[in-house]
Amino acid sequence: MDRVLIGQGLPFGLCVVLLILPLPVVLSWAVAVLAHEMGHWLALRLFRIPIYSIRIGLLGAEISTGPMSPLKTALCALAGPFAGMLLLLIAKYFPMTALF
Repeated sequence: MDRVLIGQGLPFGLCVVLLILPLPVVLSWAVAVLAHEMGHWLALRLFRIPIYSIRIGLLGAEISTGPMSPLKTALCALAGPFAGMLLLLIAKYFPMTALF
């Protein structure tokens, strides 16, 4: 992977969210987002698809990759929501994470 890019509005947006919402809510959201994106990343790594860059912005993340077959594209796309569903296994211990 060549680089991870952070959008200009992300730090400002996070500051605003931290001023409005309690810290446990923000941390639960961050864990859910991280698990979702790591699901995509892990699927790409398992299929040995090259990752050129990851752009993280205020409205989401974009992963630039090498070419993929339609089946691999679908599986990599579904890996993010699947990773989020795996968080439900620990929702008993971290109930706020289940919201996201």
